[in-house]
Amino acid sequence: MNYILYNDYQAGSFAAIREEGFSSLENPIECFEAETFYEVFDYMRNISPKGKIPAIICYPLKEAIITFVTPDINVLQRIVGGSVEIVTTPDMPTVDIICNEEGKLNKMRLNRALTSNDRVYDVIAGPMVIMGVNESGQNVNPGIKTLEMLYYKFLEPEIFIVDRKQNTINSVKCSSTTAEIMRENNISIIG
Repeated sequence: MNYILYNDYQAGSFAAIREEGFSSLENPIECFEAETFYEVFDYMRNISPKGKIPAIICYPLKEAIITFVTPDINVLQRIVGGSVEIVTTPDMPTVDIICNEEGKLNKMRLNRALTSNDRVYDVIAGPMVIMGVNESGQNVNPGIKTLEMLYYKFLEPEIFIVDRKQNTINSVKCSSTTAEIMRENNISIIG
């Protein structure tokens, strides 16, 4: 599978995305081939500066990217576009999801659903950064297996279907092509 390496200016770091999920809006640096997540991770680790930790970044209606970021409040604010909120999930206690504290209030585009027992309990609005966290609350490398699980869990863009009668919201994973059409037409919710 081909991956595109590009400079994610919001994260201030190199990022890798599957070629299918790459938008012409980003400036590609190079293309590389990798068969497994481990190969992508090793490639990224070898070119990333010291002091940065691995992270998954999800932008609304885009595939997740693999990158290394500085766990600094200013960097995280730049990525999420404002004040940060740290969300923890019952299913992933060693992971922080960093998002915009006022993403929903500012009507930022919906991004990814948070689920527990296959039910949506919250939806992140705006960009989100997923990093490991230790017992004392410091962001750390969560380990390759956790990163791989997170990458595939959040890889595909999501659209949201609202059922007003039952007062529920469901997320549907979609292809990069569908996401591009939705993004061009400023749609992220159906219902």
